[in-house]
Amino acid sequence: MSLDKNLMNKNSGDPIKSADWNALASETARLDEAKLNRGLIGVQTLRAGWENQTTSMDWKPVINQTVRFETGTSLLLVGHGHGLSDTSGVALDVAIRVNGTVLGQEGSGNLAWGMGLLHPFFGNNTSIFTQIVAIAQSPVKSGDSLFELVMRCRRSEGVNGGSVKFSGPTLWLIRLGAG
Repeated sequence: MSLDKNLMNKNSGDPIKSADWNALASETARLDEAKLNRGLIGVQTLRAGWENQTTSMDWKPVINQTVRFETGTSLLLVGHGHGLSDTSGVALDVAIRVNGTVLGQEGSGNLAWGMGLLHPFFGNNTSIFTQIVAIAQSPVKSGDSLFELVMRCRRSEGVNGGSVKFSGPTLWLIRLGAG
């Protein structure tokens, strides 16, 4: 791109050649597009159906989507929704899974970084929905990566039956920078 050598020395009101203006505008648009394609910064929100219910003690995907990255990047992942347990002693666990790995999984008790929710009740066993947030950080390589917001039903010892609900789930993928 060849520009007028005096382009940087212009005074207010001095004309700029249309060819120089067009070249600057094209380069600005190209750099902006390249920045977005590299994924240096940005947010993507994934949503699922309103109500998800399970009795399973295995992780069940509520949101799952494959996202392609042109270059490696680092992500902050935030899962959000509202949870409910229909039985005392039954917890709703929510976590974030990337490429098959539950992030923040602890070695003891098979607990995940998310939230366990025991059945809240008042008086006549009236249930209330509770806000749930799961947060994780993950580097990803260039190419396709599978992102999932997962849920499961966890029962206290001696508790049989019961189910959990996870309503209005969203998963935010926030790009922190190049990996």
